[in-house]
Amino acid sequence: MCDHKEGNVIGLDLSWSGLVGSLQSNSALFSLQNLQWLNLAGNDFDDSEIPSEFSKLKSLTYLNLSGIGLTGFVPPEISLLSELVSLDLGLNHLLFRSHDFNMLVHNLTKLENMILDLMDLSLVVPYSFLNLTASMKHLSLFACHLQGKFPTEILQFPYLENIILQFNVDLIGHPPETNWSSPLRVLDVSQTRFSKELPDSIGNLKHLKTLNLQGCDFMGSIPSTLGNLTKITFLDISGNMFQGQIPDVFGNLNDLSSMDFSHNNFSGFLPSSTFNLTGLTFMDFSSNFLQGTLPNNVRGLPYLRELHLNANLLNGRVPGWLFSLPSLNWLDLNSNKLNGPIDPIQEPNLVQYVDLSENEIQGPIPGSFFDLVNLIDLYISSNNLSGNIKSSELVKLRNLRLLDLSHNSLLSLTSCNNGANSTLPMVIEFHFSSCNMQRFPSFLNASKYLQVLDLSNNQIHGSITKWEAEGWESLITLNLYMNFMTGIEQVPGKHLSALDLRSNSLQGPLPALPQSLLYFLISDNELVGEIPPTICNSSSLVVLDLSKNKLGGIVPDCLGNFRRLTVLDLRTNYFRGKIPTTYVRYSSLRTLNLNDNQLEGSIPQSLTDCYSLEVLDLGNNNINDTFPYWLGTLPNLQVLVLRSNIFHGDTQNFNGSFTFSSLRMIDLSRNEFTGHIPPELFENLKSMKDIQVDKSGPKYMGEYYYQDSVIVTMKGSDFKLERILTSFTVIDFSSNHFKGSIPKELGELNSVIDTYYKSIEEKDLPTPQHQKIYWFPTEFCIATFPFPLVFVHTEFTLLLFIRWLLGMKGTNWFSPIKQFPLGSTLPAMISATLKFHLSLRCLPSSAFNLTSFTFMDFSGNFPQGTLSNNISGLSYLDLYANLLNGRVPGWLFSLPSLEYLDLSSNKFSGPIDTIPSSFFDFMNLTFLDLSSNNLSGNIKSCMLVKLRNLRSLDLSFNNLPSLTRCSNDVNSTLPLIIEFHFSSCNMHRFPSFLNASKHLQVLDLSNNQIQAEGWEDLVTLHLSMNFLTSVEQIPGKHLFIPDLRSNSLQGPLTTPPQELSYFLFSNNELVGEISSKSCNLSFLLSVLDLSKNKLGGTIPDCFGTFSDQLSLIVLRTLAGNIPPSLGKLEALESLDLSSNKLQGRIPVQLTDLTFSHNNLEGHIPGFPLSKKCGNDQEPESPPSTVADDSETTLTWKIAAMGYGSRVVLGLSMGYIVFTTERPRWLVKMI
Repeated sequence: MCDHKEGNVIGLDLSWSGLVGSLQSNSALFSLQNLQWLNLAGNDFDDSEIPSEFSKLKSLTYLNLSGIGLTGFVPPEISLLSELVSLDLGLNHLLFRSHDFNMLVHNLTKLENMILDLMDLSLVVPYSFLNLTASMKHLSLFACHLQGKFPTEILQFPYLENIILQFNVDLIGHPPETNWSSPLRVLDVSQTRFSKELPDSIGNLKHLKTLNLQGCDFMGSIPSTLGNLTKITFLDISGNMFQGQIPDVFGNLNDLSSMDFSHNNFSGFLPSSTFNLTGLTFMDFSSNFLQGTLPNNVRGLPYLRELHLNANLLNGRVPGWLFSLPSLNWLDLNSNKLNGPIDPIQEPNLVQYVDLSENEIQGPIPGSFFDLVNLIDLYISSNNLSGNIKSSELVKLRNLRLLDLSHNSLLSLTSCNNGANSTLPMVIEFHFSSCNMQRFPSFLNASKYLQVLDLSNNQIHGSITKWEAEGWESLITLNLYMNFMTGIEQVPGKHLSALDLRSNSLQGPLPALPQSLLYFLISDNELVGEIPPTICNSSSLVVLDLSKNKLGGIVPDCLGNFRRLTVLDLRTNYFRGKIPTTYVRYSSLRTLNLNDNQLEGSIPQSLTDCYSLEVLDLGNNNINDTFPYWLGTLPNLQVLVLRSNIFHGDTQNFNGSFTFSSLRMIDLSRNEFTGHIPPELFENLKSMKDIQVDKSGPKYMGEYYYQDSVIVTMKGSDFKLERILTSFTVIDFSSNHFKGSIPKELGELNSVIDTYYKSIEEKDLPTPQHQKIYWFPTEFCIATFPFPLVFVHTEFTLLLFIRWLLGMKGTNWFSPIKQFPLGSTLPAMISATLKFHLSLRCLPSSAFNLTSFTFMDFSGNFPQGTLSNNISGLSYLDLYANLLNGRVPGWLFSLPSLEYLDLSSNKFSGPIDTIPSSFFDFMNLTFLDLSSNNLSGNIKSCMLVKLRNLRSLDLSFNNLPSLTRCSNDVNSTLPLIIEFHFSSCNMHRFPSFLNASKHLQVLDLSNNQIQAEGWEDLVTLHLSMNFLTSVEQIPGKHLFIPDLRSNSLQGPLTTPPQELSYFLFSNNELVGEISSKSCNLSFLLSVLDLSKNKLGGTIPDCFGTFSDQLSLIVLRTLAGNIPPSLGKLEALESLDLSSNKLQGRIPVQLTDLTFSHNNLEGHIPGFPLSKKCGNDQEPESPPSTVADDSETTLTWKIAAMGYGSRVVLGLSMGYIVFTTERPRWLVKMI
């Protein structure tokens, strides 16, 4: 471009001209003194710096040097170009000095456009931008490493139209809070730390077309003024902390093309106005808490291409209009609560991606769904779909590449021979796991592109025949895990790399393997014979898992020469002979598991060539060897299991080269080792001294196709850990012949949590992110702590688990512990846990000087006395079942970290100490048990409800006279309470203040002095043995068990809720007839007891239509005939109709049930007894301490029921309850 008057060059556009080389300071370019317009963008000047000679071009108004490979600092001479209106230095590796930038923005007073994208402005203070000219129109600072606070005033520049601050992740700022008005058209602060609420005045930005707030820290609700942005085309507020209802104000945003509200905390319903927008192409409301149903129909969205509503709480049907939107390409509704069904589709559209997975959709897939012939990816897994899919329908989806119908347990697939079109020609992945498939889908064998076939956890029986194995040209992965297959004549696929046949019923010898196979898993079958020599041809194997079969013979030596093999798992077979002796040097072997075989001999030292070895499990064999100290040279060895062999001798052969530096689990138990435990071993266990836990979540040993597992001993029993946490630590030297003391070096293993012997219980294991166990031999019977407690590290968690330490070998250790050495030896900063199961006579006061203790359990001992008060960091305190006395100290409730407090079954008495009101703001208690003491005094609800986090409260079996409600407290409930126990106290009034507790499930007020809306989640209501006179309405919409026996209830029978399983109203004064409304009790009813009342009338015939679960009926003082329909109750185990005025004949259907001879003969004339029970004398009832003989009879009948149809459940729950002693309230009841 030239000046026509003077002939001077005033404009030069060389952008994207392919220029290369360096930008020299002596270039002829700088002689063009009249140059006004220069564009060099998109060339390659080979990491040149900006020559200072640019200052000679003083007439420049437009300068574009973007993306030309410039480096270094921007020279201060650029600030001399005072005529510049537009400056673009972006997309270069340039830096600005703070002083030079200040000069630039101060001198360039005519600048309107400045683009510095991807430069380094980390040295520039954001407030420097305030010196920009007020005429600035376009400011782009994309990914410039800006940090600090960005001035809000810039967003109010009078002419600013575009501002882009995207990807400055350390830039802080916020929009103007009031009076925001500017000509902004583009506002992009995405991926910054802009925060605060979005002001109402954002609605004043009438010209705004792009609003991008994605990935910031905004919070609060969305202002309704957002609906005033009528020119907006792009709206993205995703990835913030917005909350509340989304205002339904989008009806006038006709130009809106893309809106993204995902990854916030929005609740309420979808704004209906969005479904009427005619220009929208992209809509995303995913990852919120939106609820409600989708609209039945829509009028807009003709151009919508993507709809993302996944990860919400939406429910209801899947409307058919979704699949009729003319432009829709992508539909994602996964992870909601949609319960379906899927509506029929009237006009199938062109959608290519559909995800309906992880919902609750019921019913069959409609046939019209298979008319979506453009589908490429279809996910409908993890629903409740049912019915049968015929392959002739499925193959209509000719373009389908991925199909996932897994985890629909009632869904099946039938193969239909439909000729040449009976396959899915384009499918690559086919997932039908955990459904109801019963036959191998051979119709897919002609799918040329099929690579992944997952049919795991189905009902496939029989064998894969040679005919069914033909085809499958591209199959790479075949998963048939957990089926009922008995044989494989031929493995499908010529290029198969992963075959999973675990947990079937495969019999016979090991099948022939394709040479292409990399991952072969066939564990947990019934294979027999030896490993064939042809296995040596499969040298490409990466994982070989033959465990849990009946294979025998010798382990082939060639397996050790497989260079790529990472996992060799042959455990739980009948292999004999020696461990393979040759291993290729620098092999990839990571796991060698030969546990539970019949191997003999010694451990081959050639294993030292396996530098990658992490897991070596040789337990439960007949290996006769000394301790393999030379394994300590393996730098990655983490798990070493030698248990239950014939290892013998001393373990002292350590030197500097045998470090075991990575070892985290070592199990030498059940061998014949002798001598002292070597201190050098503990000195070298570096991985037990400092385990780094990944904050992103638990990590496990293993890989995608294989997870390592190990057996440990807990409470005398072997327990299999299906997965091994990378932070799990075990030392087990038990059942050997070690002697001497435990080395003090053990105390340096500061990553250990659980210390001692095999009395450890599963419930005592640490959280999944930190599992560590120490087990020591039973031979250590020392009269003091088993090792000197001298620790040098200050940040670890220690659980002293000393249960029957000295009693294991007959030593009786019942002497009082007067001194607690931990109080003086542990550093103050240690965060530790303490669990004692000893016969203590007093609580060691020094234990309460450990100010950082977080877990303390002295339960099940006999200590006496009072509590000390210096454990401010405690979160768990269990003193259950001791002899502690005095008052419950108020300071316990002021511990800011305390979440679990159990003082039950002690001798505490009197009222609870006063708790200062200021402490309530810091209380985090979730579990509080003060039951079975001698507490007295009055408890006010207004104080109790301060425990806002409380889930379980038990004050039963005390002398508390009342629980008084404070009417002046608007928050007078326990919002999170689940269990509330106030049994056997002295309560006089029903605690109606709990009716707003939405999560309350168990309310036990039995054995009190109660004389008589909400309860949404109440399941059990126990009010037996009180003085209630009436129940106007039974609390709880989902009540499962109401027990109102032995009260003084009068009047007619209350209408019961429909979901009852037990209806216990015996021993009251109810009158009138049984209402027809009781016929609604037909769904879950198991026990109906209305005995010992004054009810009259006849037995309703509808009782014969009750639930198949009904097993016990007790009805008395009734008249009329016995309804024949009672014979339809197949589960009925006991029918007590004694003491009635019944007449007529007993229906034939009931003759197999038990009746009282005397009662029937006396009250049913003409009834010929066909069956008698036992002898003619009634059995003598056991004495009752609470109720009369009828109550005892009912109790024994209910117990008998537990031994009948529910014996398995009863035994299982009993085992759990009595071994864990949880829940404590149930243990006390039992």
